[in-house]
Amino acid sequence: VVRAAGADALAALGAIEELALDNFGDPIEVTEPTEIIAAAATTELGDALSGVPASEGVAFGPAYRLRMPVIEPEEQTIADTGAERQRLRQAITAVIEQLRALRSELSQRAGAAEAGIFDAQVLMISDSDLIRAAEEAIELRRIDAATAWNLALRSVVTRYRALDDPYLARRADDVLDAGQRVLRYLINAPDDALIFAPPEPAILVANDLKPSDVARLPVDRVLGIVTAEGGATGHSAILARSLGIPAVTGIGAAATAIADGQRIALDGENGYVWLAPDDALIERLQTRRAAWQAQRSTVQKQAQSPAVTRDGSHVEIVANINLPGDVTLALANGAEGVGLFRTEFLYIHRESPPSEDE
Repeated sequence: VVRAAGADALAALGAIEELALDNFGDPIEVTEPTEIIAAAATTELGDALSGVPASEGVAFGPAYRLRMPVIEPEEQTIADTGAERQRLRQAITAVIEQLRALRSELSQRAGAAEAGIFDAQVLMISDSDLIRAAEEAIELRRIDAATAWNLALRSVVTRYRALDDPYLARRADDVLDAGQRVLRYLINAPDDALIFAPPEPAILVANDLKPSDVARLPVDRVLGIVTAEGGATGHSAILARSLGIPAVTGIGAAATAIADGQRIALDGENGYVWLAPDDALIERLQTRRAAWQAQRSTVQKQAQSPAVTRDGSHVEIVANINLPGDVTLALANGAEGVGLFRTEFLYIHRESPPSEDE
């Protein structure tokens, strides 16, 4: 455990973390996967990197490196602070609509519970303290909305990451994800959706993935996910599991050595990544992948059968839904009815309340 205090505390911790990723220059000999160090491991399928098992399943194929553009707005001095505050408010409103649209889409792809992540993100960027901090920076420093929002956002993210609770600390990614959307809107950054779509089926390799990144992945072209950072409790990992995409996170600096098009393989159940799988290993992984896919298919089919206990008692299986479109997904997963219909969501995408008949 490393703690630091003082003006350079964050820089010191960052430098120490970089050393830890390299195991302080010593050979890595650990057997338990962690979120900090990716260990070399010998498995029944040969030498592999051991990371954090984030989403079960087996994948192999060419790597597709995801390079996210870094958004760092150039500070500008402004004269009309009122107009700049208004511009910030408009950006936040627009992004809230984006997040609600993402939520609706993901609800049909992965389920209402997982899509609720974006409800949390709406609350995060609507936070009065965050908005007030940005607006105060606009007024007091007379800087543009993008720079002011970025300063306020980074401050909140830093406080989250400093929390002792690992689960709460990981929420910094959600705040940054939603906040970066506002920043992109303010600087008129082009849509980056295309960078998430490999030209051919491939394994996505990235430093880390935000929840909204995972939400828009084309599942027909993303065979699996490998990231340098992240853990099994992050929302990105939760979404990957919901979408059925095998994933291994936390392999550290080894991720930077993976080249575009390089053939790699992963085991999301045990957290292994092979950087140079031979044909024999691929053949064995193919067998495991076929068994995994067959099991998923069997479970999907069994979901359509009545839920009856061994002593003959019937258990009604019902779904929670947020929008009428969720019924399709509920039926596909064997629901016999609706247990909870969150009617407040009927009010989101309209200017007036629905009538009694509606």
